[in-house]
Amino acid sequence: MRYDFSKEQIQSFNLSDNPEWVMTLGNGGYSSGSVLNSAFRHHHGYLIVSKIPPIERFLTLVRTEERIQIGADSYQTSAQVCKDKTYDGQQFLERFVFTGVPTYTYVIKDIVIEKTISPLYGSNTVAIHYDIINGRNASKIAISPLLNLRSHGDVTLPNDSDYSVINTDDIITIFLKKDPSFKIKMRYSTGVFDDRFSHTIQDVVHTFDLSTGDNRFDSYHRPFEIKHVLMPHEHRTFDLIVTAEELPQIDALSIIESYKNRLHTLINNAGYEDEFMNNLIIAADQFIAYRQSTKSQTILAGLPWFTDWGRDTMIAFGGLCLSTKRYDDAKSILKSFALYERNGLIPNMFPDDGQEPLYNTVDASLWYFQAIHQYYQATNDQAFVINELYPVLKKIIYAYEHGTDFSIKMDRDGLIHAGSGLDQVTWMDVRINGVVVTPRHGKPVEINALWYNALCIMKEYSHLAQDDTLHYEELATSVKTSFLKRFVSQKTSCLLDVVDLDDDSIRPNQVYAASLSYPIIDQELAKIVLKVVEEELLDIYGLRTLSIRDPRFKPIYEGPIEKRDYAYHMGTVWPFLLGGYLDSYLYAYGYSQDALIYAKEICHRFTKHMQEYCINGIAEIFDGHHGMISRGCYTQAWSVGEILRIYTKYKLYDLPKKG
Repeated sequence: MRYDFSKEQIQSFNLSDNPEWVMTLGNGGYSSGSVLNSAFRHHHGYLIVSKIPPIERFLTLVRTEERIQIGADSYQTSAQVCKDKTYDGQQFLERFVFTGVPTYTYVIKDIVIEKTISPLYGSNTVAIHYDIINGRNASKIAISPLLNLRSHGDVTLPNDSDYSVINTDDIITIFLKKDPSFKIKMRYSTGVFDDRFSHTIQDVVHTFDLSTGDNRFDSYHRPFEIKHVLMPHEHRTFDLIVTAEELPQIDALSIIESYKNRLHTLINNAGYEDEFMNNLIIAADQFIAYRQSTKSQTILAGLPWFTDWGRDTMIAFGGLCLSTKRYDDAKSILKSFALYERNGLIPNMFPDDGQEPLYNTVDASLWYFQAIHQYYQATNDQAFVINELYPVLKKIIYAYEHGTDFSIKMDRDGLIHAGSGLDQVTWMDVRINGVVVTPRHGKPVEINALWYNALCIMKEYSHLAQDDTLHYEELATSVKTSFLKRFVSQKTSCLLDVVDLDDDSIRPNQVYAASLSYPIIDQELAKIVLKVVEEELLDIYGLRTLSIRDPRFKPIYEGPIEKRDYAYHMGTVWPFLLGGYLDSYLYAYGYSQDALIYAKEICHRFTKHMQEYCINGIAEIFDGHHGMISRGCYTQAWSVGEILRIYTKYKLYDLPKKG
């Protein structure tokens, strides 16, 4: 994996909007920034630690900055928008390369400064390595850390940045005076410590957050400098290691190499010889993290702010864990969610504050069946599925059949009803000031496609368990009959989104009727449905959440949170929906060579996107009409997971591109 940005490309970017990068620590923490090394969102920082993996994420080191003095002239690499001043050190940035870790190359006069950043995987630690080649004149270089000890989505007021700094034997300990229990440590390899010019940079503007209605200013603290004097043509290296734990006894280059080697190992273990595929494998790794409360692996829904959600986990699961052949992680995730089943429901989310999980979802438990079935097909691990998971699946079926929380219950026609009042239990779940934006109470189309799929899977597993299969078989037959009777709409020539009360809004949820392990509609009906989907919902990077012809359609997702929430499921494009769309398309057209090549073309569209916004990531959402601009989370688990799953499931890497 290599993303290389030239001087010409760098000069075309601006401080408020340039490609971002992220590296995760494997515990919920991460390191993130931008190509220009400017922080334009609250969540940018070289070290965001997780205090209780994978939650309580806390910014510590924003970045390091360099000041160079040649004779009487002084230069700075600082690149930042502030309220009354803009620092434009990006003018000296000659090149930016991302190879799993970012490397900045600055050229100031005839001095070359190369800086590489890397986390230590599994630890709240980051290393910064400098390789400096001085020019023909003696020079002085001062390297400064910018600190900000706060929650990763918050801001710091100037009077909140009262730090204590202790320097002993090249090890620096820093803590907030108001919270001395939390501290960070730094070790520097060479240079002279100087804290005489400590100061706070006030009124930092995070322009991305400003565009979303968050107009708070931030403050960074520059507590000290590490100074170097370089002779003409001298070659100097310098390491800075920063941690919220104990300092590791290895140098920065070793940390960098270990991080890159781990990524190479993931690629080698997966065993694909396809550049796009291998890039997706690295993209997938960003979301898999350790959860301390369950002592197992989990999937973060999106970066930089989401934690782990049940629905997102189960949809992303096949791509992130199985396409990449991370079967131990897959087993760990399935087992941990089984432990948290309550009343037939698996958690919708594990909240950031460490409280009990929330169960307000009708589909997470049904997607759990699909995830387990994908695992079984990939591993043939019958003992685990039948002995440990099958009893949980029986509980889920029983609860849905006889009734559980959030008005979830099978009706007399065999279909599943869910939701009432202010409940939002499907993935279209926005509620604003007591207003339910997409009230899908009744019998949603994808829920009943998933219900049929779950019953068919249970028929298969009950046979393996030498259990009674007849009940599941009869119930599945009843559900299919009712589904075809109730959901097929002559008016729209596709499927209703919800029945009881009937909603003929043209939405993407209907693609799941033809995309799961056990499709509930046949190929001919799938073709009819897809014709409408393609005309009214298909966009460049995903499916719209509402027909472009619907008068309620919102084409742009921007502005304050309330305005964005009204667009979130009312036209906004979601990439993860391409997984269900392409499954349906290939099913409808008999997995023909032309259909497979079309699927590959759709997947390869993301090659361009993965160079423009979050490097090597796929965004959560896009605008609803010719949407090319990344919105929401800059990389999302199910966006990456579904493209990855489709690409491997149908072996698209073996096919030529269209034309």
